[in-house]
Amino acid sequence: MDTIALPTSNSCVPGDKVFGFFKSQVLQPNSTSPFPLDSIADFSLKLLLYALAMLSALVGNALLVFTHFCTNGARSVGSSFIASLALYGLLMATICMSIAFGEEMFKKWPFGDGVCKLKHFTQATLGMVGMLMHTGVALNNFLKVYRPFNSFWTSTITANIIVISWLAAMTSASPQFFVHRRVAVVYKDQNEILCRAVWPEFYKDADCNTWSPIETIYTYLVVVVIYLIPSAAISICYILAHKKIMSRTFPGGKLLSEEQMQTTMKVYRLYCTLAVVYIICWMPFQLSSLWTLHYGKRNVRTEATTKSKVFEFLVTYLTHINSVLNPILIFTLNKQFKVNFRKSLDFPLVVRQEDTVTFVIPSDSEVQVRSEVQVRSEVQ
Repeated sequence: MDTIALPTSNSCVPGDKVFGFFKSQVLQPNSTSPFPLDSIADFSLKLLLYALAMLSALVGNALLVFTHFCTNGARSVGSSFIASLALYGLLMATICMSIAFGEEMFKKWPFGDGVCKLKHFTQATLGMVGMLMHTGVALNNFLKVYRPFNSFWTSTITANIIVISWLAAMTSASPQFFVHRRVAVVYKDQNEILCRAVWPEFYKDADCNTWSPIETIYTYLVVVVIYLIPSAAISICYILAHKKIMSRTFPGGKLLSEEQMQTTMKVYRLYCTLAVVYIICWMPFQLSSLWTLHYGKRNVRTEATTKSKVFEFLVTYLTHINSVLNPILIFTLNKQFKVNFRKSLDFPLVVRQEDTVTFVIPSDSEVQVRSEVQVRSEVQ
């Protein structure tokens, strides 16, 4: 096991390297452990919150996947994206939440080096693929409004986009697998076992403040390219689509009736709500990564406080709770999904007209039939 002894006060040389990629033990013989223990009430509350979140996410997202694969009518472009988001939720519950649950049960990191890598790699991958999926849904809905008859977005293209999104997310998250590891910190009073990212760092000054150029570049690329730019694209797509629907005009100068407009708005309200909730749930995590990069943990003697531990828990838990909210929103806002779910269970059901989401663009009879069938399939 490689060991590094942290320097005493005023012994840091600016430009010297602090941590390498293979340091797994840190010595702080002159300091006591700064990590506070949770009270029994806090400990119990955290375990209860994670137990409820895991159970809800597993049940809700499993029902989404079950309905998608058991109901032929649910295999549309939009439904394929939702199924991919459901897979995201299942992986978040089975891997990230379960590991976080075990981590909260013990003061020290209870797992090995491989689980430490798996946790952060999986969470980074899921965070990125979730944003890419929402961007794909927003673009698909935008094209359905502006190019209802000439849209090139087929089921084959949808499958390719989903696969590419997962591969791109895994590639972008791969550095997390290499930099995270199990680290033993040896204090004067006790040892701490932590799961930490160990980036190559350098001293900025004699006070032992540090910085990592590689971590800085990577963090900004993720926040800007994977989060901010897609968030802006999603916002633009839904704002323009909303304006187009409210104008009731479509290619050829055709007008939508009030009923058709309201029906279409329900569809876009669902996807827009899912995207907004996702962006809100992941925003604190992204902002926290930037804050940590510049102001937090930038000194080798920085102590963890109860406040910082609570904040870290809330930020991480909020990203996890997104996988709980997705199924709830879909079941609440999408009547057709309820119909498909009942069909998948072979329940006898009479489909009422109000449960069938149709979107007919006024045109000649042949185009009307084509648009009605196409859009009903897309919504389902």
